[in-house]
Amino acid sequence: MVTIEVFTGSNFKKWKEDIMFAMEVADVYTSLVMDKPMDLTADSTEDEKGIRQGDPISPAIFILCSQALSAVIKKAEGEGNIKGVRVRHRSEPITHLLFADDCLLFSRVNLQEVNSLKDCLDLYCNATGQAINLKKSSLYLGLPTHFGVAKNDVFNDIKERTLSKLQGWKGKLLSHAGKEVLIKSAVAPMANYASSHFKLPASFHDSIRKASTNFYWGDSEEKKRVHWMSLQRLCKPKSRGGLGFKDSKFQNCALLAKVAWRLCASDVTAILKIPLSLNPAKDKRYWSASRDGRFSVKSAYKLLIKKEEEEASARASSSRYRLWEHTPEEKRKLLALCLVRDSVVLNGPPPPVGVVKVDCDAAFIKDTAKGGLGVIFRDHTGVVLRARSIPIMLSSVIHGEIMAIRSALLLALDLGYNNLVVVSNSRDAILFIEGSKSPSWEMEGLVDDVVNLKSSFSYISFSFVPRAMNIVSDALARKALSLGCVTDWPNSIRWLQDLCGNEVTGCTLLFHQ
Repeated sequence: MVTIEVFTGSNFKKWKEDIMFAMEVADVYTSLVMDKPMDLTADSTEDEKGIRQGDPISPAIFILCSQALSAVIKKAEGEGNIKGVRVRHRSEPITHLLFADDCLLFSRVNLQEVNSLKDCLDLYCNATGQAINLKKSSLYLGLPTHFGVAKNDVFNDIKERTLSKLQGWKGKLLSHAGKEVLIKSAVAPMANYASSHFKLPASFHDSIRKASTNFYWGDSEEKKRVHWMSLQRLCKPKSRGGLGFKDSKFQNCALLAKVAWRLCASDVTAILKIPLSLNPAKDKRYWSASRDGRFSVKSAYKLLIKKEEEEASARASSSRYRLWEHTPEEKRKLLALCLVRDSVVLNGPPPPVGVVKVDCDAAFIKDTAKGGLGVIFRDHTGVVLRARSIPIMLSSVIHGEIMAIRSALLLALDLGYNNLVVVSNSRDAILFIEGSKSPSWEMEGLVDDVVNLKSSFSYISFSFVPRAMNIVSDALARKALSLGCVTDWPNSIRWLQDLCGNEVTGCTLLFHQ
């Protein structure tokens, strides 16, 4: 063992002789002081009680023993069992620090490293005969481990260390740009570790906000300065007129959301809303607040800020009445008719001979997630070949628009239409299919389905039209909201004939029910 090798190594022989000589001198001194006769021959001089406490040679022996502990821990580190911690990015990791008879041990918070560290201590204790005093030992995770009724006192140490960054000479000598850098780089991250595990009290966040704003604007105990911008505006991104400061309250919630994201159980209702691709793929968990589906504290923070702004806007809106919302229905319709009185709405040019045109649209009710798809096929003369309404559960409007296009392509293949012109009033859906714009993670599978289906047609094109030029498929989609199954409408239906006729004559029935 490493400890035994230290004591039996080639360099220890001289150490042993010096130590024994010092112990003999100590015994002779004690004998002379106590006025006791003593045989000073080497054979009769034996140590019986070891070195007394406080003996000058004690630290040397202790260091010698501690060298064995350091060697054991270094060996475990070399084998990769203990990682230690780094005080900066490119520094050497620290696994232990020794001071007199105190020892600080560092490791990551996982079971493997803790067990490896315990094996090192057991080896050292068994070899030297020493033991760990558990009553004088403690475990520090960078967080408080004991909680009382008042949480303010528990996190007071973290608050004081955070506020200490804003005190002293910094406020007088730094410019506003320097203060901005200090707040973002030193103050804001101070409580991140605690914020990742606990919901900090409101008084903690209030203290950080107040201290940060006072520091930035140059307030002191003797003189208060004007705060030209509120903290809420300072926390907005620079692209929106702010400085990009982090609100500690929302940062706390975002960091806790990261833990919740790892532990959350899947919700059956949410699963049912996920659009499925025609091609089987491995199930994954996605974060809806980011386009790539990956969770990040930054996206969670932005989501919380957006929610707070929406709630603030709603509170402001509810405090006053809007004339439009309280206008009678008849006047509202009349006003809408006046706005479009001189406009002519056309459905676009007819398709070439032998090519079928399909109009697609979707309707969506956000509160209930209920949706409807509408598709209508017509030939180059305008004759309706098929008009279909499809009730479906949706997660968003764009989800419905892409589903409508995919449903139209599948139906076209079933009906034997090989030459197709697809029309939609969703510009994003067309851009996704053409590859000019990247879809969100939710829509990737559906867009891939549409792209793969394109190869099944001899000729196919996709076009965007305004909603006013897509009223028939819009009406079919709205009809689907009240249906319980897929419905194909016959050409003899009066409202369908009226809608198609209005498109041909250039008139739009705005308030079709």
